Amino acid sequence: MAKSAFVELMEYLPARCVMGCLGRLPFHYATRAGAAFGRFVWRVSPAQRRVTHANIRLAYDNALDKKARARLGRASFENMGKTIFEFMQFPRLSAADILRRTRLVNIEFMDRALAKGRGVIVATLHLSNWEFFAAAYTASGGRLAVVARPLDNTRLERRVRAFREAKGMEVIARGAALRSGLKALRQGKVLAFLMDQNAARHGVFVPFFGRPAATAAGPAALAIRLKIPLVFCYARRDACSGTDDSFSLVFHEECSLPEGGSEEEQIRDLTAHLNSCIEDVVRAYPGQWLWMHPRWRTQQEEK
Repeated sequence: MAKSAFVELMEYLPARCVMGCLGRLPFHYATRAGAAFGRFVWRVSPAQRRVTHANIRLAYDNALDKKARARLGRASFENMGKTIFEFMQFPRLSAADILRRTRLVNIEFMDRALAKGRGVIVATLHLSNWEFFAAAYTASGGRLAVVARPLDNTRLERRVRAFREAKGMEVIARGAALRSGLKALRQGKVLAFLMDQNAARHGVFVPFFGRPAATAAGPAALAIRLKIPLVFCYARRDACSGTDDSFSLVFHEECSLPEGGSEEEQIRDLTAHLNSCIEDVVRAYPGQWLWMHPRWRTQQEEK
């Protein structure tokens, strides 16, 4: 159900005020304030805490006790707060500002894939500050199109889109991903998908932390059907002078496309491989991932 113009305005005005205030803070203060905001949301959001605890139990079974799950959940909320507050800094950050806080790791893998002249599909996840990932890649000279779900508030959506586009990235609404995404690839751009969230009935069920999870198959399907290079990459927060407001963008080697079997089986196998990459990164940096998202909400129907 669409929101009325009045409701959208009442949501937008305070958000716009907060954006303006946060945009004036030094970056490291925005990071610290975001962490405090995340801790506050953790305390006052029992429903989100329950989802977070449930997800961590599903992923780790009995390997973590209640206190450990709470520490991990709180760290995840802190990272989310940091990401939001850091994103508000975008209007005041130049390309040089962004690159000073960024280290590109194995960027040659992306360069090799792009050299094939067919564009590149990127599979990534909501880890660390994924918005900073996109901004840093474009600041380094990369041409990037990002598939993103529009916000429910059209005023906020226009503002967020403007922040992203001002950093040089093309934003493609999820519903227009195929046509606009193909155009971006034909132009030699990188087409990025965040594929670590529940894909409901539109995905394929492949393992994630040992449990079937509905996962977006679009990146694998495009790569297999059109023979487009597919690269997995992610951002992580790095400690720098006792803070965590600097980042590494880590690129993996181009994925090998499956051989043999039907196209459907190849898509499933490649999607399972990408999910395995995502799981490895989440296990390495669990406090930087969005545990509050109901990743296993859609269950596989019994046959």
